[in-house]
Amino acid sequence: MDFAVTTDEQGTLALTHHLDSFYRPNTGTKVTIDVGELLTIILNNVNKFDTFIKAMETEQKENFNQYSKEFLDDDNRPLSEEKRLNDIFRKLCYEHLPDPINYYFYTEYSNCVDVFMSLEIPEDGDAILYRYPLPEARKFLWYVKDCIRDCTELVSGKEIRYVGYAPSAISYEFQKDLFTEMVTIENFCNLPNYCLYLVLKNKIAVNKCQNCGKFFVPSSRSDEIYCDNIFKDGKTCKQIGYERKVNKDEYKKAYRTAYKTKNAAKNRKLKKSPTAEDDFKEWVSEAKKELEKAKAGEITLEEFKRWLKEGNTNGRH
Repeated sequence: MDFAVTTDEQGTLALTHHLDSFYRPNTGTKVTIDVGELLTIILNNVNKFDTFIKAMETEQKENFNQYSKEFLDDDNRPLSEEKRLNDIFRKLCYEHLPDPINYYFYTEYSNCVDVFMSLEIPEDGDAILYRYPLPEARKFLWYVKDCIRDCTELVSGKEIRYVGYAPSAISYEFQKDLFTEMVTIENFCNLPNYCLYLVLKNKIAVNKCQNCGKFFVPSSRSDEIYCDNIFKDGKTCKQIGYERKVNKDEYKKAYRTAYKTKNAAKNRKLKKSPTAEDDFKEWVSEAKKELEKAKAGEITLEEFKRWLKEGNTNGRH
């Protein structure tokens, strides 16, 4: 698999995959993705990879095995049958694998299915000369599980001595504002290890969400504990995590409830009262001071709630 590893002015590291020029010359097809994002896609979809393998095993028994027995050594294999089986393989990839792994796997092995029509290595097959999709998928899943173990240990604070897959660069380019390193990794199976290698080498933060349990690349601070994925009712894990944190803090919960009420009242008054916005800002300023007093123990929670309900600033609230 050929990749271009690029770093832009903001330091964002990305992989661009090009189709194998030997099998598909001049197609111009490519997929570019952030390295950290690609690694989290791989780590978070272990169940999909397992389902994909089981689906391939079913198709092997129902379609590919019989064809291989009849036509594997026949130079007059019907092209219509080759196309039918390749369509099955493509459907398996795009139904069960996440983007862009489905693209990678199909483009990497579709030619093998075209020619040999075997998902599994035949007993007399040469595994060195030919690549077979099913055993390669199994190997890929093993590597993914290894990477999950390593990343879990890293997130928990353990130091690991990582010995990953680091391919040799075949060329270097510098065009416009992009520094490009052209690399070739042996096959699809090495993709998880190579992504982890790049993440560790470039010190890209990968955390595990404390709400959904998925790995993610933090969007701002490297110590973020919640991801930005939608979890429930249109809310992200980060939003849900914030709400849980606020709900645990009764002082903030009381302030937040009062804030929403005052803000809604302000919005209703804006057209009729030109001072509504200033009054609201003044209340927020006073409310924050009272919140700090409550948290410092200068006033009780009940006294703070009473101020939020009855307190006013210059008689305007």
